[in-house]
Amino acid sequence: MTTIVSAFIDIGRRSRPISTYLKYGRLLLELEIPKIIFLEQKTIEQYGISYLNMLPQTTIIPYNQNDLILNKLLHKNNVSNINLPNPPPSETKPSLKYLSIILNKTEWVKQAIELNTYNTSQFIWIDFGIYHTFNNPELYKKFVLNCQQKQYDKVRIASIWKLNQYIPSESQIKNNPLWFFAGGVFGGNKDKLLEFADKSKSKIEEITNDNYIMWEVNLWYLVFKDNKDLFDCYPSNHNPTILSNY
Repeated sequence: MTTIVSAFIDIGRRSRPISTYLKYGRLLLELEIPKIIFLEQKTIEQYGISYLNMLPQTTIIPYNQNDLILNKLLHKNNVSNINLPNPPPSETKPSLKYLSIILNKTEWVKQAIELNTYNTSQFIWIDFGIYHTFNNPELYKKFVLNCQQKQYDKVRIASIWKLNQYIPSESQIKNNPLWFFAGGVFGGNKDKLLEFADKSKSKIEEITNDNYIMWEVNLWYLVFKDNKDLFDCYPSNHNPTILSNY
């Protein structure tokens, strides 16, 4: 048995409206499988979704943006101005708020494991709005349910680029989103996921001390380079294979 972990923090990004994110998220939330979901209290109240805690096998954890690991580290180290990476082609620039959320995925999984409300040995992170790659509710639900039945000894993670055929430069790692990992799905053995979270946190602290921040997939690549035995990668893309191949 596996616990699903996800989160949604409204930072005002408007690539799609918040109502669409919540619509996508409900498809995940309403599945009757163990899940721990982190949401801001204001979102729960503003959009009338307090009923979610009454859904079977659903735990909603109220979350505050000040608790994001990046925000904590910046405050701890008194960093007021940090260098941001380049945006993907579809956006004008990545915001610090957005980066703080995507870099928090491993921390949310860690917190879910520490709670372990449903006493499972396996956990899987699924992006709250990942349904946008499907546009087929039944197929999406089928693949999520299939993922929830699988078990892995390592960190099972979606990979787009072949990891051993391209070595990015330091500048590319700092500035450009690199799709060695897809970002939206990873899971596996809880002890290995805790190790992944701790190594990711250490890497975040290291780069913020050097006054820059990067995309979460780039940071995970740095963790991977030094800890290849921790990972079990599978081929995917930003499409249904991100779940179907898990």
